[in-house]
Amino acid sequence: MSPGIDANTVLTTIRQYLKKMKIPFRAAGEQNLLIAWNMKGIDFPASITVTNGYVFLYAIIMLRKELKNADLQQVYELLLRASHNLPEVAFDLDDFGNIGTGQEIPVNGLTFEVFKSELDAIPTAILYFLERVAPECNIQLPHDRDEST
Repeated sequence: MSPGIDANTVLTTIRQYLKKMKIPFRAAGEQNLLIAWNMKGIDFPASITVTNGYVFLYAIIMLRKELKNADLQQVYELLLRASHNLPEVAFDLDDFGNIGTGQEIPVNGLTFEVFKSELDAIPTAILYFLERVAPECNIQLPHDRDEST
């Protein structure tokens, strides 16, 4: 796809990719789609946003308030190491202290294979956090999450 293509055209392409992957989605504004994964009984919503020539894929893994009893230095160290060691997986921290994971795709590089690879990194990161980081850091998983920060 060329960088001059507008967001609606890119979103139409992404909708086709999501249908091909059998991933349910819904619109959330003019340049956003929402999808979700359920892992370990917890819903993890993710956004797909098209802006400034990029497709941004993002999901919050843990809200800051859900980390209240965790040793944050240990958590951040494990996440930084995982971001370094695991292909395609990237963890981040937003302005509210929430832990998330995201990927970016330039629209001129958007193909089905690239989109699938980058999108697959999101649940991979979430599962890594749930199975490796949370148990090691004694983090209680939220089973009735309130999405407000």
